[in-house]
Amino acid sequence: MSVSLHRKRPLHRHKAVTTHVLSQHAGIPYEIERTLCSDCRRVLGERPLRRAAA
Repeated sequence: MSVSLHRKRPLHRHKAVTTHVLSQHAGIPYEIERTLCSDCRRVLGERPLRRAAA
């Protein structure tokens, strides 16, 4: 039995774009640095920066 791997989209290299967003964890607002691919909008990484003012 043969397995064929068909992709709907061609492979690409991710183009990282860094954005800063506000998010909440356990009700506490945090500023988050989020790295996204500009083509497919996939989240490549996230890290909390600091607590945001309420």
